[in-house]
Amino acid sequence: MTKFKKIFFTCLFAYCYVMMALIIPTDYQVTAPGTIGSVSEDILIDNKTNTLDLYTISVYYKTKITPFEKMVFGLSQSMDTDKMSAYESSLTKKEESLQGQISKEASYQMSLIKAFELAKMKKTDIDFTSNFLGLKVYYSELEQRESLKIGTLIKSINGFNTYEEMINSIKKDKNYSFLLEDGTTVSFASGKKYLFYPYYSFESKTSNIDLKGLNTYTGGPSGGMMQTLHIYASLLNYEKINSKIVGTGTINNDGTIGKIGGATQKIYTANRYKANHFFMAKDNYDEELKVIEKFPNMKIYRIETIEQAVKILDEIYTKLH
Repeated sequence: MTKFKKIFFTCLFAYCYVMMALIIPTDYQVTAPGTIGSVSEDILIDNKTNTLDLYTISVYYKTKITPFEKMVFGLSQSMDTDKMSAYESSLTKKEESLQGQISKEASYQMSLIKAFELAKMKKTDIDFTSNFLGLKVYYSELEQRESLKIGTLIKSINGFNTYEEMINSIKKDKNYSFLLEDGTTVSFASGKKYLFYPYYSFESKTSNIDLKGLNTYTGGPSGGMMQTLHIYASLLNYEKINSKIVGTGTINNDGTIGKIGGATQKIYTANRYKANHFFMAKDNYDEELKVIEKFPNMKIYRIETIEQAVKILDEIYTKLH
């Protein structure tokens, strides 16, 4: 009987250990290769469906993976597992989703503004107006989150209501007075962490704009550069060419292309889908040189500004059209 008990409890312990490894979440997350998507499926300009095909890249991303998943994912060179930061761990699933939608909407707005500005240089009858409305809260620390919720629109900070003034106030001032969209004011001392996205209105009298991608589940700002290039190409009536052009990188107010997460996985994804040209943010390119060397048949461009990206796109189009 004693021998039986030993075997029973040994098996029970092993069973519990395996079940814990399989189902109990950790504070680790994984990023893995994903897929590509045509920007034209998310953004349609003047109902044009025969425009130049440009693609964004998405990755597979999962938070709070189990110990077993961490072990399996860690065996692949194309996947990264890393510990979640304190603020990432503090977010609910609803807050994570809301953050993705906020950053995506801001990315669409900036893509429209920059694309119309660049296209207007070549086609002067293009007409549009944009107005800065404020900053949307993307992140605030847990103790501030009740009064400064994710998604809240801030109309002014310490009396300043332009983008540049509001950002400078956050960087320099010791105390903040936020005027919210509903007219209320909340005040905080400096030293707390906040992240914001600029929020704009946009209108064009010469183009019909359908932002279908705003109604999809996927979120985030990493498609900004390719969205801008797609809108630009659509406005100038660029037609399809026999080449697959993909890319990743955010679009900033000053036209610079920002760094994104999951760059390694996006390179593997682009190669899997046989991309010919890959537009990559400068900072990501510099960090991924060893990975880039593995794919000599795919032309990868080091992009610093949207103007540089447009110049390269024009050259590719002129050569292959």
